[in-house]
Amino acid sequence: MPGDDRLASTHLTGGTNGAGGTLGNGVIEGDWDSSTLTTEAGLFWQHVRLAGLAAGPTSTSDANYLPTNTDGGRIGIESVSTFGGPTGLAGAFVICSAGVLGKFAKQLDTSLDDSETSTGSFRAYATGTTPVWATSNVASPTILDNSTYNVCLSF
Repeated sequence: MPGDDRLASTHLTGGTNGAGGTLGNGVIEGDWDSSTLTTEAGLFWQHVRLAGLAAGPTSTSDANYLPTNTDGGRIGIESVSTFGGPTGLAGAFVICSAGVLGKFAKQLDTSLDDSETSTGSFRAYATGTTPVWATSNVASPTILDNSTYNVCLSF
């Protein structure tokens, strides 16, 4: 599994083994938006690129190493089991994108999920904040069209 490969340095020429997690357990550990690029989540991109599955720099020191969306927001992946936020997400992994305008977050959720950005497989939370998810005790956060959000989809 990219990022979680305990023998990445053997399997991929120029590959780096992850640090700070249990390698080879099927879990991509580390936060999707961490600045520490030696975590499994950080090395995911190196591994898929060295395997020829995605284009981009393979050196974590390259200024363009981290993939971004069209607005310049970071894109990342991690395992649902380590994702700091909602419970009850389906699937094993969550892919997130930062800095998405609220009007697009709502459109994405309507197209991909249940039209409620705090429930289902697609979630959105304000950029630069801790995720707040709808529960029986907390009202769903209002998504404002011109504010930016991190959007995440579990699969």
